[in-house]
Amino acid sequence: FIATAAYRSPMTSENNILIQFRDMKLVRNPPGKRLVEIYYQLSPPIAQVIARSKKMRALVRLNLKPILLVLKNKQ
Repeated sequence: FIATAAYRSPMTSENNILIQFRDMKLVRNPPGKRLVEIYYQLSPPIAQVIARSKKMRALVRLNLKPILLVLKNKQ
């Protein structure tokens, strides 16, 4: 939700990296699965705020960049 709002599309390479991490790592263990469940509960209203603000979208993209670099290098 949040990355989709920040990048304004669900079909970006950034979203694909995050989706792969979720599917291949997080949901395969109980703590990760719970984290994903909490994210799904909390993130939709946050994503709505981000989607309405150009500055918020840029800030989220900036903060996602190092996370994405780490995940991309682990592939």
